[in-house]
Amino acid sequence: MRRPRSLWWRAIFVALLVACAPMVFIWVSNLTDATVGDQMLAETEDATARVEQVLTSRHNRARQKIELEGIARSAAVRVRVVDEAGEVVHDIDHDLGDGLMTALAGLFFAPDDAPTLADYDADLPLIDKRLEIGMARARGSAGGCEHSPAKKLLVCHHARRVGLEDGTVVIYSQESSRRAIRALYDLRYQMLKLTMFQVGFAVLLGVWLGWRIVRPIETLRRQVRARTQPRVSTQPVHIDRDDEIGDLAGAFNELLAALRQRNDDYQSFVEDLAHEMKNPVAAIRVASERLDGPVDEQRAKRLSRVLKDSSQRLDDLVTRFLELARAEAGLKDAARERVDLSPLIRALVEELSARFPEQTHHADVPDEAWVIGAPSQLETALRNLLNNAADFAGDGGIVRVLVLHDGPAFRIAVRDSGDGVAPEDREKVFERFFTRRSGRGGTGLGLAMTRAVVEAHGGSVIVADPVDDDAPGAHFSVSLPRELTPSERRSIRSGGRMRG
Repeated sequence: MRRPRSLWWRAIFVALLVACAPMVFIWVSNLTDATVGDQMLAETEDATARVEQVLTSRHNRARQKIELEGIARSAAVRVRVVDEAGEVVHDIDHDLGDGLMTALAGLFFAPDDAPTLADYDADLPLIDKRLEIGMARARGSAGGCEHSPAKKLLVCHHARRVGLEDGTVVIYSQESSRRAIRALYDLRYQMLKLTMFQVGFAVLLGVWLGWRIVRPIETLRRQVRARTQPRVSTQPVHIDRDDEIGDLAGAFNELLAALRQRNDDYQSFVEDLAHEMKNPVAAIRVASERLDGPVDEQRAKRLSRVLKDSSQRLDDLVTRFLELARAEAGLKDAARERVDLSPLIRALVEELSARFPEQTHHADVPDEAWVIGAPSQLETALRNLLNNAADFAGDGGIVRVLVLHDGPAFRIAVRDSGDGVAPEDREKVFERFFTRRSGRGGTGLGLAMTRAVVEAHGGSVIVADPVDDDAPGAHFSVSLPRELTPSERRSIRSGGRMRG
């Protein structure tokens, strides 16, 4: 049983609506047809009153002609001014109109046998002999509506006597019903027959269209649901369509691929953690086994030191893994605030100078460099980067830190005078447990932690090319979004481009 709001039923409803639309339009037109005469009579009377205002004004004849032209065009009427001798002083005909609707009516409903106002008026007596003109001269005004002989045209008129300085004139305004509505109304029976045929075709079209839309969506739904039972699977779905539904299936596959990659990352994370924990756990187990038997005081001290060092290493390892996992998850629960990178980097460089007094350390930072972030995590990321540079710079080495304003971000360049990073290792250095320290210690988590924290703040970190051939040391470049000024935020909200 299809749901009432199913796309299937909606497709059938839209097809039926399109098939029945012409008859609905005819029905609505028929309902409003009774009021057309009153509306046209009111429009001709209003046009006559406006023409009277123009004729009784003190404007010259040229300006009066322009204003009369505007009245006839805006009201879509034919206006004539007849003097006492029966001569037509002004004759301005805009009854057919000249707008978009008139052009469309001529395109879709012409030619037809419905007369125009000009055709109808040509069969009437001379204008000076018409009843409404005589009644206007005798009574002051006269108005009314009448149909053409074939009942295909409704004409309304209003005549009014107006006294001017040079004599008396009669203003005579006429308006006819629109041919488009009349032609469509004349075709109502033929349209009804066509609609009855179209309804059956529309139902078939709606069923076919609903089937074409709903069937692949249901197939996609079944495939996605099957990947949750009996256990979750990230295998791609298969929809052989080169349209929006195929694009939807492709988006699902991208999502499944991302989940598969995330699962692989978590599995690798756990495997790395288990691998690194084996050594301290094994040392703790061996030391505890040795303590089961008799031991002298010196041996007891050595075993105690092994237990203490291994447990400390295990604690540090777990702590680093937890911090790395939190950073790779985007630091969702970390409190964000305004952080000035300049004093933070200066303090870290001073700390580096105290730990490596045989090296030279330079910090070129602006007075202020405000970003929005988690202070402790940003400090950890930058400390890991600087410690890595100092470790590889060696005795007598040089470490330089440069902070540059780079458009909507701050770029932090960290350079050392060490051996540099081989091109094939530029991405590997950010992987967990990758290291080229050659026995100099370290867990291989520092740079992985740096990248995770920087990316969690919307930034990036890369190994850049050496500045020049004479200084081939490592060059790390960190980009962090800076805090925007109020004017920059207003510019972004208003759609403007921000200048760097």
